[in-house]
Amino acid sequence: MRGLDLVLIAALTLAACTLVDRGARVDVEPEGGEGEGAARLDPAGEGEGDVVGEGEGDVLGEGEGEGDVVGEGEGEGEGEGDVLGEGEGEGDIAEGEGEMEAPAFFFAVGYGGRRLTSLDGHVWQNDHSDVAHGGDDDDLLRDACFGHGVYLAVGGSRVGRMLTTTDGVDYSQFTDDRGWLGGCAFGNGMFVAVGSDRSIRSLDDGVTWTDPTTQRVGGLNWQARDLAFGAGRFVAAGDHGLSTSIDGVAWSTPTGPSMEHVAFGRGIWIALGDGSRGRSTDGVHWTFEGGGGRDVVFDGERFVSVGGFGVQTSSDGVAWQQQPGPGQELVAYGRGVYVGATWSNRRRASNDLVGWSEVGSDDGNALAALVFGGDPPP
Repeated sequence: MRGLDLVLIAALTLAACTLVDRGARVDVEPEGGEGEGAARLDPAGEGEGDVVGEGEGDVLGEGEGEGDVVGEGEGEGEGEGDVLGEGEGEGDIAEGEGEMEAPAFFFAVGYGGRRLTSLDGHVWQNDHSDVAHGGDDDDLLRDACFGHGVYLAVGGSRVGRMLTTTDGVDYSQFTDDRGWLGGCAFGNGMFVAVGSDRSIRSLDDGVTWTDPTTQRVGGLNWQARDLAFGAGRFVAAGDHGLSTSIDGVAWSTPTGPSMEHVAFGRGIWIALGDGSRGRSTDGVHWTFEGGGGRDVVFDGERFVSVGGFGVQTSSDGVAWQQQPGPGQELVAYGRGVYVGATWSNRRRASNDLVGWSEVGSDDGNALAALVFGGDPPP
């Protein structure tokens, strides 16, 4: 019996030390009790999975899996190795509570504090307004952005308003009395928002907001209406032109004509205004031409500009091609889908910028901004 016990112990030790997970790293750490532990699955290509734990009920086995899952569980798993918060089956960690990171989604905001979400650009949900028939008031959400797993919406009128969410369902709100915010972006590890004559930033994913600044141009309000980040700097577009900042606190003097939208992609900046279009390779020095537009996004290969003229595209910001799409005021791109919207709340989706299908239309509060919450294209 002693020899058999030694063989059994050796076999269990070998199994715990040679756990291999093709496509994930799994760490299991006990929190208390027999067989109780927290399991975390993180994608990391193909490699080895380590199991750390003591006591009975530690998780052993080989597996393949994708995604980030946090949970507590009991039991032994073999087979495919999918880690689930609750349930039984092949490779599951059973009888635990799991928590999965929310997938990226489209996020639209607008008047009356309206916000709604879509996973695929076609089916929309979580549609909520704070008030009906909103106007240019403190309920208005003027812009939206994404970073570090957090969606941020900014707006207001007499007050500055910031809403954050990770799932489009539950929100946290921060307000101040320094005036409206018109644009936001995430970069250099922080959220930055700009507005009527001010900027403000958050270094903790929108939980707290610090370093408010006052920006004046020739004694007039700054009136910054959009913000983008790329190549290590923020670029704000507003009534007095374009301004840059590295830290969201110190800003350059605005230059150029009035601009309302700005986007970055592959080392190129594109700004749009009423009848004007700007291009820059550093965010500081710009060339301007006629054109304009209502919104612009970079899809990883080209810039997509929308307006009353329909849809225009450009891979370099110099040569623009007219596409047959309908006139729109907002545009976003994610998961191979373009989503557009008009002032009359008609939402459309397209896979190729040529054929557009209507995916929503209502008489609710008008939308003012649209963003996709994944990593920005290169």
